[in-house]
Amino acid sequence: MVIPADTTGEYLALRTDAGALAGRFEAVWIRGADTEPFLQATITQDMSGFAVGDVTRAFLLSPKGTVRALLWVLAGAEEAVLLCDTGSQADVLGALIPLNVNMDVSIDAVRGPVIEVIGPAASAVVGALGFRVPEPRHWGFSRMGDCVGAIGHIHVDLPRFVLIGPSVDEVVAAGAVLVGETAADAVRIEAGEPQFGRDVMESTLVHEVGALDGAVSFTKGCYLGQEMVERIDSRGRVNRRIVGVVVAANVIPPVGSEVFQGPKMAGRVTSTAESLELRAPVGLAMVRREITSGSRVELRWDTGSVPATIVELPLDTFGPVQ
Repeated sequence: MVIPADTTGEYLALRTDAGALAGRFEAVWIRGADTEPFLQATITQDMSGFAVGDVTRAFLLSPKGTVRALLWVLAGAEEAVLLCDTGSQADVLGALIPLNVNMDVSIDAVRGPVIEVIGPAASAVVGALGFRVPEPRHWGFSRMGDCVGAIGHIHVDLPRFVLIGPSVDEVVAAGAVLVGETAADAVRIEAGEPQFGRDVMESTLVHEVGALDGAVSFTKGCYLGQEMVERIDSRGRVNRRIVGVVVAANVIPPVGSEVFQGPKMAGRVTSTAESLELRAPVGLAMVRREITSGSRVELRWDTGSVPATIVELPLDTFGPVQ
């Protein structure tokens, strides 16, 4: 498979320099004196242990305990920013606003773009925009009232910042390379980052996604969907999980390809891309729990099939690009 030169350059910017893209995140801003107790009652993270400026992960669940949104939470002084995957903002608002009963909070959609800056030189871009560069898993404001969060990645040490306020043109002028979805998806999959609406759906259970770097508190009081989370946790397992897939052929399988081990279908591919670092097509898949790392499988779709190997996340350690 031949990757276009511009995509190669974009991929290398993300891995070795600083790439910028908009469109993968939306945001919801919560403000008011009851921000912390409101979040305690609605999301899976225990917010009582976080200080102003901290960044953490959380899930928003349905009453049945299935995933409604994957969240990054930027904790502030009587406020918080919830970052969710694009397409989730309306659902997050629809879930949270009816729960705002006798609470001193306002819940608003952030209308401007949420821009990611990813790569080893990302901090230099953030600094050139006039921000004080936050430490990993922290966030803050510029003098103009714009905000920046150093969210990083779940499994790998690849810098990632999110910006609310600056335009894409401003970020590019500060030194970032504008990248497209093809290159960004390759790095996301290599890093083992699931995305809501693709790898995680409304029927997905928290335990099928994994803990997402401590995104679920098993000790705090009641929150939306907690009963199912506790029931599964006490049972000790779920039947499916998200894994990586490395294809042993020069073909990118389509999303939705079935994962077969022998004669039995064991799951489906949820995301695919070409990894220049691994020199192979790669993907994420939701498979049955008995499919272990190193398992040889076949990916099948209507017009073809390819052999592949199951790997644990992340797919790559993000050392220097060879």
